[in-house]
Amino acid sequence: MNPSAHRAFLEEVDRDIARLQAVRDYHASKMGVSKHEDNGQNSVSTVPSNTSPGRFKSSGQRDAAYAILSEAKGALKSKAIAVAMVANGYPSKPEKLGKLANALYTMMKRNPGQFKKVGTGLWTVKAQESDAT
Repeated sequence: MNPSAHRAFLEEVDRDIARLQAVRDYHASKMGVSKHEDNGQNSVSTVPSNTSPGRFKSSGQRDAAYAILSEAKGALKSKAIAVAMVANGYPSKPEKLGKLANALYTMMKRNPGQFKKVGTGLWTVKAQESDAT
């Protein structure tokens, strides 16, 4: 193969990768998980897998959201946090997940000491800073 043939092949591969990335992003959004940058590579952060049906039965929104984000392996969207909370026993009906997600967004925005917005609709817990005195 001559250099121009290699160049043409690499351009085709780059187009295929771009198409696959678009497909990946679409399916990630349909799953309610977020896409974020992780060491220069795109990755999907999923809801923690250690669900317990009664875990958040008597917890408040702030405590439950903080626990979910603390256990997540990256930033999550408010809908993914809501899904994880309900899966862990937070009292809400599945048809009200949208309202819960909106309430979570507002709550996290009003509590910048605990929650940090790291991207468009992506949230994580704020790192605890140690006082060196």
